[in-house]
Amino acid sequence: MIKDGQVGAIFNTVTRQDIRAMQDQVMELSRLKIPLFFAYDVLHGQRTVFPISLGLASSFNLDAVKTVGRVSAYEAADDGLNMTWAPMVD
Repeated sequence: MIKDGQVGAIFNTVTRQDIRAMQDQVMELSRLKIPLFFAYDVLHGQRTVFPISLGLASSFNLDAVKTVGRVSAYEAADDGLNMTWAPMVD
């Protein structure tokens, strides 16, 4: 599927090693060398585990909520994710 250009994005790949392996494969097999797009549902953080959004909201601590979002975004970007679905919006 990758070789035929039928895969453009991957959802729910967690580890940096998995992302790197898939990205290397697509760059090797793809004629146009367009990298994959990776996304993940980072509800509890990426590597650091935080409380769910409802728990954070119940703390009434806006600084803590901002810090959790910032740390989650930094960790996700460091792992190679292009998009996160966080905080919970559904």
